[in-house]
Amino acid sequence: MQDFLLPNEEIQYKFDLKKFVVNDEKYSELVITNKRLICYKRSGLILKKDNMLSMNLRQIDGIKFKEVGIVRKKGVVEILGSIKWTIKSSRENAKVLYNFLIEKLPLSEPIKH
Repeated sequence: MQDFLLPNEEIQYKFDLKKFVVNDEKYSELVITNKRLICYKRSGLILKKDNMLSMNLRQIDGIKFKEVGIVRKKGVVEILGSIKWTIKSSRENAKVLYNFLIEKLPLSEPIKH
């Protein structure tokens, strides 16, 4: 992960969610730096492959949380901006992520659902 950081970029928090989905792609880590949100996954036993998705914090206009499902509820966090991320994880992980983002990001008003 350190190889992908920009100059003067520092990791603020790292969510190791084991498995979560962003826009139908599976990832294992969500990293919040002082500049970006980064989704990261490393795969392969011998030949390692890195897969990464990032969004500049200045692109974020709002954050939305909702629960889906009846018996096995999942949490969905939508990050809204010039591009939209839909993050699906366990209900507990999604709530922690949502609350962290609302608290730490410079948003004017949280979007309520």
